Amino acid sequence: MRFILLPIFMLVSQLVGAAQVTIQRVSELVIYPAFSAPASVIGLNNSAVSAEVSGVVTEVSVSVGQRVSAGDVLIRIDDFIYQQSVIQAQASLTATAARIELAQYQLQQAKRLGLQNNVSAELLATRKAELATLLADQQAQQAGLAMAERNLAKTKIVAPFDGVVTARFAQLGMQLDPAKPVINLVSTHNIEVSAQLQGDDALIVPRARRLSYEWQGRSYPVQLRAVTPVMDAQQRTQEARLSFIEKKALAGSSGRLHWRSPSAFLPANMLVRRDGQLGVFILDGAQARFVVLASAQEGRSVPLAGLADDAQLIIEGRYTLQDGDSVELAQ
Repeated sequence: MRFILLPIFMLVSQLVGAAQVTIQRVSELVIYPAFSAPASVIGLNNSAVSAEVSGVVTEVSVSVGQRVSAGDVLIRIDDFIYQQSVIQAQASLTATAARIELAQYQLQQAKRLGLQNNVSAELLATRKAELATLLADQQAQQAGLAMAERNLAKTKIVAPFDGVVTARFAQLGMQLDPAKPVINLVSTHNIEVSAQLQGDDALIVPRARRLSYEWQGRSYPVQLRAVTPVMDAQQRTQEARLSFIEKKALAGSSGRLHWRSPSAFLPANMLVRRDGQLGVFILDGAQARFVVLASAQEGRSVPLAGLADDAQLIIEGRYTLQDGDSVELAQ
């Protein structure tokens, strides 16, 4: 019966004539699928600003949420002891300078008398040693003064960069010790997007089209700075770091990184199944040719692989076609 039906089908096809179809170039149908990954905006400077000298807090100049500029005073520490240290160091230097002046005069006198053979060589050597000792003391005292002045300056804890105060740990009257955090400061200008990429996304994103950070319905164009060559052992992800191109989202915000595939795809609704395989029909002269797309999956867009941009896809009429059917363009 099967062998009888086949000639009948061919006869009917000849009687009916070529199928009416419409076509469209592949280049007019391709899409670039959109993808996304979780992302957040981080400040490259997120610091717990600490005290460098000990003392009692006498002033707190900032509050949580306040914006500050580099150099703004955040906290003041009682500086009485440090002022006295500076005064003491300056006084020591003044006294040493006077002794040096005297030692230089005595050495000159010893040299003059030495030319007249009126002074011993031992005394001349002693005068030289006294001057050298005083000059060394002067250097040590200058270093001590510099340290005292630095400690005095550190009684004013200042912002190391422009940012926003996100936490305040110091209170009036609190005793601070060196290395004790007083303020947490997050940079508002020096920020980046951090995105966690899974699987092949780490290979695709560097070639992606139109990268953007999406947050609260707003889109911020970004550009890739780097993809870390290390995979997180627990999350099985790689981190991408991206820079804002123009406007910037808020530091600390959590959104998504969006990008479009760098490779062209055919929409899923272009696919038809023949003999258990997915593919598309293209116009080949006056015939329909079925092209199998090996990577195609039901309901998913498919890479062009093997299809030329100028190939003519059969759009209308494709569902009833078989490979090799005669076709003509619908008027």
